[in-house]
Amino acid sequence: MTYHQTSSDEEGRTVLNKTDARQGRAPHQVRYVLGFGLTGAILALAAVVFFFAY
Repeated sequence: MTYHQTSSDEEGRTVLNKTDARQGRAPHQVRYVLGFGLTGAILALAAVVFFFAY
């Protein structure tokens, strides 16, 4: 388990720094997943259209 240092503001809310508050992976890795997924979806739809059009 990783320990993250937090602080509180005047109203007692927990305040995290930018890195600890981030919920996802680094943007560069997410771009690859989104790019491959989008490319695969486009190719799959093109195959379906090609199959039923001819």
